[in-house]
Amino acid sequence: MNSPSRRSAPPRIHPATRWHRLLGMLSLIIVLTTTVSGIIINHTDELGLARRQAQNALVDFFYMRGARDLPQGFATAAGFVVGVGDRTWRDDQLLHASGDAPRGAVVHADRLLVLYRARFDEYTRDGRLVESYDELDGLTPPLLRLGVDGDRIVIAGKHMAWGFDANAGEFSRLAPSAATLWSTAAAPPPELHTRLHAASRGSISWERVLLDFHSGRLLGPFGRWLVDAAAVCLLILAVTGTYMWFKFKRAPPRGGDS
Repeated sequence: MNSPSRRSAPPRIHPATRWHRLLGMLSLIIVLTTTVSGIIINHTDELGLARRQAQNALVDFFYMRGARDLPQGFATAAGFVVGVGDRTWRDDQLLHASGDAPRGAVVHADRLLVLYRARFDEYTRDGRLVESYDELDGLTPPLLRLGVDGDRIVIAGKHMAWGFDANAGEFSRLAPSAATLWSTAAAPPPELHTRLHAASRGSISWERVLLDFHSGRLLGPFGRWLVDAAAVCLLILAVTGTYMWFKFKRAPPRGGDS
């Protein structure tokens, strides 16, 4: 009587193949979402996404708007200056869509002066931009504080400070004195809070939402690490795929003629 035939053992899976399959499964969703969002970003001009404002509860949640408190701003004689979303407001008037929150605001003579990380803007009291100054004018970012010392406007950077001559529109290095009155952040007054929230409701464009979603910034630090991890997975997939292609291409076929 013939002995029963033994089942052949399943082929052994190469470790590179296992890693290739596992990483492919783990990164599939992230790769799909970043690919689709990247394609849409390439056509934002045709779709008009930079002009269309994102106004819904989900966007409010991710950008910490909705019922939450507005960021602190700076009280001046020409109004309250605050950055909400990617825009800067004077009371409920839009000053600038800068993408950078103001770091100080003061009124000097008939000018409203607003400091950003890498820029210094000069406005009229009613909010019309007069001039904008940056590195080309001698300022070295990051710019940290804005203040007044008598008749001088003082800008403090990380390693140095400047005095601003409003009449000449020029900067000169100086050492801040103890008499400098620095612009300090404060919460918006209650009567302004509701108007500011209503005015800033449409301050996030769909283009920015897509860019933040594509890069992972929409989820904060976790989202950025997640996208970074997916990028590393893609790199490993490329390496293991190339390795397996050369390995299996050179391997002799199993079995043979009997």
